[in-house]
Amino acid sequence: MKPLSLGSKPLDELLGGGFLRKTINTIYGNPGTGKTTMLYQTILEAYRADDNEQVFLVCETERGWSQRRFKKMAEARGLDFGKVWKKVILADVGSLGEQTKLITKKWPQMIRENGWKPELLAVDSFVNHYHGQLLNVPSKFLACKARELQGRLHVQLNSLMAMAEEHGSAVIIITWPSCQGLESLKKDWRQNLFARKSSFIGGRRLEFMSKLILHLGVVDRDKGTYAAFLEKHIERPTSRLSTFRITDRGIEGVKGPMTIEEYLNDRPST
Repeated sequence: MKPLSLGSKPLDELLGGGFLRKTINTIYGNPGTGKTTMLYQTILEAYRADDNEQVFLVCETERGWSQRRFKKMAEARGLDFGKVWKKVILADVGSLGEQTKLITKKWPQMIRENGWKPELLAVDSFVNHYHGQLLNVPSKFLACKARELQGRLHVQLNSLMAMAEEHGSAVIIITWPSCQGLESLKKDWRQNLFARKSSFIGGRRLEFMSKLILHLGVVDRDKGTYAAFLEKHIERPTSRLSTFRITDRGIEGVKGPMTIEEYLNDRPST
């Protein structure tokens, strides 16, 4: 099955055509680096007006979904927003328990009862409520509680994988950098963005189960240039990146794919 294209040559070539089906694709990065915009764009590029069974299931935990932004991107592509929106099944959940119930019970039931063909299963972000619960735990119990809550996340991942394999869907998990990753960014953005080891919240199970991991970051704030760095891919070379800009239309590729060395050599000296 063809991957889900982003409609951007530098990024699609980096990912081998787009996000992988029948598996988990993880996107992480700091706020404002294009994670949710990339999700919007994946939906819009995959939309088929003539497929009445096609749907996109999205679990939203941060109340960050922008209807105005999504509509603007749809209209920039000449799409009928009303028709697109009918295919987006958006659920706003307020707790980790609600998130687990939605993914493990409600989504499978809705798919079965409605005869849907989910093109995409997405959680944005996967770790908001998990992280929120950990903030209230005394430090001496933190490790134990983290393991317990990661067990709930693992149950969610298993359910997402089962649905993806049954229906040929792509799963997109959006998460946050770990505190260690954020700290290194303050010291040296290249050390963080071009890290050889993934550093995000969600536990080791998420890292192992993800067959594609994409790290987004700012590389030139003055020029509005960002980078998508491929940290893991089951079929493609990794430690490569493509640069992009975020515009009214969404994600627009600039250059790539290229190695870290090629990118750094291409940058003007300062």
